[in-house]
Amino acid sequence: MTKGSKTALVLVLSLVLMLGVVSCVVKSKVDENAPLASIDSEWSYDHATKDGGNVPRYLGDKDEEIPHFWSDGENYRFNITPGKEYTGTVECVKEGSYKLYRDGKEMYINATISGNALTLHVGKNNTVVFVTK
Repeated sequence: MTKGSKTALVLVLSLVLMLGVVSCVVKSKVDENAPLASIDSEWSYDHATKDGGNVPRYLGDKDEEIPHFWSDGENYRFNITPGKEYTGTVECVKEGSYKLYRDGKEMYINATISGNALTLHVGKNNTVVFVTK
C-alpha cells in the first residue's frame, strides 16, 4: 500500500466514524412515572414531534441549535430555533397543566407536565418535550 492510499484510507475511515457518531440518536429520558416536576425546574431538550412523528435529539446536536425552556413559575422564555425566542407569563390551569401567554399577543401555548417531562404543544400535531436535568 502506498503512502497516499494509506492517507486516503485513514481519511475515509475517519469520516465514516465521525458521521456515525454525529448521527446517533440520544435515548429519550422521559419518565412519566417519576415524581411530578415543577414548571420552574431546570429543563433540558429531549425530543419533539412533528405531525405525530418523532423528531429525536442527536448526539452531535450543538447546544445553541436545540430548543430551550426556562420558567420561574410566573414568566417563561422559550425558543425552538436559535434567535427566535418567545417570552411571556405562565398561568397554572391545574396541577401539571399550564397556559403560556406570549408577550404582546392574545395567544398562548398549552403546556403539560407528566413525571419528569414538560410537553409544549406548539401546533395541532407538534410538540417540544423537555425533561428535568
